[in-house]
Amino acid sequence: MRSYETARSLFSFLGFCSWVVIVIGAGAAFMGGAAVGATSFNNTPNIMQIALAAAPGVAILLLGLFGLALVQMGRAGVDSAEYGQQMLSVARNQLDISQQMLAQGATMAASYTEIAHQRSQPSPVSGNTAAPPASFADMPGSAALADADPDEPALTPMPARPEIPHTHVQELGDGHFKVHDRTFSNETDARDYQQKLLVK
Repeated sequence: MRSYETARSLFSFLGFCSWVVIVIGAGAAFMGGAAVGATSFNNTPNIMQIALAAAPGVAILLLGLFGLALVQMGRAGVDSAEYGQQMLSVARNQLDISQQMLAQGATMAASYTEIAHQRSQPSPVSGNTAAPPASFADMPGSAALADADPDEPALTPMPARPEIPHTHVQELGDGHFKVHDRTFSNETDARDYQQKLLVK
């Protein structure tokens, strides 16, 4: 960022000179008016004489004010230049940040697209694709079992589960009890036999 210290120093010096001119003009105007009053002892000076005597001092004072106004306008121009330069620097920084964010977004989008493309393609392992999992359709049927080698041991079928007999205790009219196919003279023996049948 450029520095305007030289211009500021110059305007400060010119401002000081303008204030000096203003003070000198004010003093000259006052002294001119006072001199007119002092020279006329018997006659009262009129306003025109006082104005003409103070005119050079007033002119100098106005010249100092004009110079001070120019100095302030110059300072305002320097301040505007500095503010414009600062705004330009901030805008450039924001532009750089925006470009970096756009570049990062483009990189992330490209990476995501590449990852999605890699996942969509099958990745072979050692040149062979993975075999599909086995299913019940791949199991040999009855015809394949019939064509099997007779020397191989046959699979032993699982024994069928015996059916549970009718195990409720039936009370007969003559004081006997019947369980399945046996008859007992008391209920205790009938219940014991019933439990044996249920355990089998």
